[in-house]
Amino acid sequence: MFKGILLCFAVLVVQLVLLNAIDARQQKGSPDVRPTASNTALIQRQDDEEEEA
Repeated sequence: MFKGILLCFAVLVVQLVLLNAIDARQQKGSPDVRPTASNTALIQRQDDEEEEA
């Protein structure tokens, strides 16, 4: 059980180090780019009353 917990913490640390390295690399490459929400088109649906008319 102790080995399993230790393995989980080791994997967690490796993931955090990799994500930190990726984040630093992206910020270094393009410092003025900010994350934005994606713009998706909204489809407006007609009401049932309008469809019957």
